[in-house]
Amino acid sequence: MEEKFWQNNLKKDIDLVGLGNAIVDIIVNVDDQFLEVNNLKKGSMNLINSNESEVLLKNCKVIKKVSGGSSANTVVCLAALGNNVQFIGRVKNDKFGNFFSSDIKKNNTIFNNPPINEGPPSAHSIIFITPDAQRTMCTYLGASVEFEPKDVNYNSIKKSKYLYLEGYLWDGSLAKDAFLKAAKIAKESNTKIILSLSDSFCVDRHRESFLKLISNYIDVIFCNESEIFSLFKKK
Repeated sequence: MEEKFWQNNLKKDIDLVGLGNAIVDIIVNVDDQFLEVNNLKKGSMNLINSNESEVLLKNCKVIKKVSGGSSANTVVCLAALGNNVQFIGRVKNDKFGNFFSSDIKKNNTIFNNPPINEGPPSAHSIIFITPDAQRTMCTYLGASVEFEPKDVNYNSIKKSKYLYLEGYLWDGSLAKDAFLKAAKIAKESNTKIILSLSDSFCVDRHRESFLKLISNYIDVIFCNESEIFSLFKKK
């Protein structure tokens, strides 16, 4: 299998395709008291709605906005290192969606998904940075929640050496279907599959299905200590 993969690898012209939530990251500096007042656990990722987002941002000073999302960030870093990479995600034709598309392309990343015109707004994540450099995220998934199989360019996956999947995408049922179909296409095409567990709370929500996914499809796992502890429920 390894010999077959490497032979096939030479014919592939894309180094990696990343599949994930297309999110605009909004960077904000706060103190620990802000987290306590808003009942946010330091280091966590919290899913919020659009109204909660407005409340949280009301008294905060935005430091920076960048195209983001777990998989998108990985793809952009690989592009900066000279790799030919593509990101696949779902955005709406709105201010956040247009910003995401423009910003990620500036980083030499291929992003060909056309924006949708209906449905919830594009996703964004408020990233609260405390003085100890820890990050706490409050994420409105918006259009990303409706990511579905038809949003995926399966030909790109066939032509890629690696497929990178983010665990966060597993939260949506339609996205989950796209996730699995992409993994099946990758496996049939001898494209190595990488999974990021993303967050220990994400692992808590999907432990059993993650273990099944890993057993059936995954070649490489990225995780930190808390995520691997959560996956196996032991230390």
